[in-house]
Amino acid sequence: MSDQHVHDQGKGFQVEVKGGTVYIGDIEICPPLPPPSPTGIPSNLPQHPSQSFQGREDDWARLHAALQQTERVAITALHGMGGVGKTELALQYATAKLREGAYPGGVCWLGAREQELGIQITQYFQAQLGLSLPDGLDDLAAQVGYCWRHWREGEVLVVVDDVVYQRADYEAKIKPYLPTDPRFRVLVTTRQNLGASFRTVPLGVLAVAAALEVVRDLAGASRIDSQIEDAKQLCEWLGYLPLGLELVGRHLASKPDLTLAELLQRLEQQKLAARALSRQEVMTATHESVDAAFKLSWNDLTEAQRQLGERLSLFALAPIPWKLVEAGQPEADAEDLEDDRDTLVNRNLLNRVGEGSYQLHSLIREFFATKREQATDADKLTRAHCAVLVKVAQQIPWTAPQSTYLGFAPVIPHLVEVVNHQMAAVSDEAVLSPANGLVKFYNGQGLYAEGVWWAERCKEQVEERLGADHPDTAASLNDLAGLYYAMGRYSEAEPLYGRSLAIYEAQLGKDHPSTATSLNNLAGLYRAMGRYSEAEPLYGRSLAIHEAQLGKDHPSTATSLNNLAGLYASMGWLPDTSPESPENSLSWDRSP
Repeated sequence: MSDQHVHDQGKGFQVEVKGGTVYIGDIEICPPLPPPSPTGIPSNLPQHPSQSFQGREDDWARLHAALQQTERVAITALHGMGGVGKTELALQYATAKLREGAYPGGVCWLGAREQELGIQITQYFQAQLGLSLPDGLDDLAAQVGYCWRHWREGEVLVVVDDVVYQRADYEAKIKPYLPTDPRFRVLVTTRQNLGASFRTVPLGVLAVAAALEVVRDLAGASRIDSQIEDAKQLCEWLGYLPLGLELVGRHLASKPDLTLAELLQRLEQQKLAARALSRQEVMTATHESVDAAFKLSWNDLTEAQRQLGERLSLFALAPIPWKLVEAGQPEADAEDLEDDRDTLVNRNLLNRVGEGSYQLHSLIREFFATKREQATDADKLTRAHCAVLVKVAQQIPWTAPQSTYLGFAPVIPHLVEVVNHQMAAVSDEAVLSPANGLVKFYNGQGLYAEGVWWAERCKEQVEERLGADHPDTAASLNDLAGLYYAMGRYSEAEPLYGRSLAIYEAQLGKDHPSTATSLNNLAGLYRAMGRYSEAEPLYGRSLAIHEAQLGKDHPSTATSLNNLAGLYASMGWLPDTSPESPENSLSWDRSP
């Protein structure tokens, strides 16, 4: 192709072709055409491979090794989630092997979602090989069998791209048309695991470095390197998904004044509806938007499987303990729920990341969340989800062995998600619990600074929902004061304890057990500050309330007695236990 220049006077752009690459201005529109295949090797590869192919060296090697078996027809399944780059890897591999002449019998590309597979094979046989079908073969399966038997000599690569069928459909619609001669190497790309009878090559997302290279190749190295931290955040938000990275990279290339920070903000606001994720570029291996890529898998799910995906999107972007999912659907049959989960796993919509632990890819989570928000029962799903997390939060103890908190650790990211994004679905009666559970989790481990942060959030949420004088507001004030106390920040703790006590006295009464607890806590602070004369009457009031309301043998009464005794010990008041003391009873010597 000779270099050409075309200038559109009406629209003010210049199209330039240099060395087989098409540019509009400085923007590359069409990458160079691949070198021609060796003379005489037939091929129908549908498009050019991407010029920003990165980070697939190990996957390439595994794919090549899987296709080398010759004892039987080599059917290899390259599987992964939508947009992960299955078609691109297959196209890159097929193009490279075509250039090498590795498959002299031809490279045949078949689209599983396009025209019926048998018809595509007979059309290739006639158009690419220049051969004719004999008369009398009215049955399509017989025609395809004839094609395979009379194919040109040499090894052949057959790619069946984007098999979205379930296994039963594959057996009916794909398998009957595949060759059985071992010289044919069959590569199937699919969104699901088709089973143990295939040599499978699972394809995951890109590594961080490879993801950055994709964006650098498309948007410009200097531009990305000058905004490298934003670039890393952008790749992370995209979950290192190749389709998302390529679409975003091309979007940036078309908008040279758009900063990565601005693009990231748009993505966070608009999610999968953002233009950067929905532009269809003619030279990409996959022409779909990210949303369209996921819809293909969504359309093949049952209603129960879709609802499970929607429920899973309520969890944070972190490993999800399966027991939490079961707790949110107590009415569901456990085995049915497991079957639906395993379907999502087999179709690469959900990842198993450990025993009893599963996680969504970030963009799949956004897709499921969009579907959930469109559902008529969206609020009901969210309320049920939050109710489960509230119960877990209420079970977290203030003090316990470290192993106890390790057991709660997998739940913490999902509790954070509730506190940060789902509090509208939490009832007034439970509004204290989510953030309070986080306070207890960090307090119990001595991580007071983290606990303070969540205690402040708790106070804000409770006060905003229930009012400044509600008893739950008093509880949140008390917890925040307790953390300040543990950190030695006494001057910050004192007014909070005082306000908490005032609310309890006004709302619950001066003789309520919660008032007694508040008196006890404020007294403890005064004792730590050396203000013994102020602490003693508060401890005394707390003891009197507990004895009157709960009884002399109640554990809270014992705690009040113990605290008062501790104060006296701090003051140097020693008990008189001499034999002359009446009945040797315990009394206190308050002399200096």
